[in-house]
Amino acid sequence: MELLNQLIIAKELEFIDPQEYLELKKMIEVIANLTNGLTKS
Repeated sequence: MELLNQLIIAKELEFIDPQEYLELKKMIEVIANLTNGLTKS
């Protein structure tokens, strides 16, 4: 989840806009769920 932490920091420092933050957060959640599914199988 280090990537998510860096994304939050980038948003707070206004390096990315809120809309881009939401889009990237959704992508990170999808990838995290896929990765967790692989480790459980």
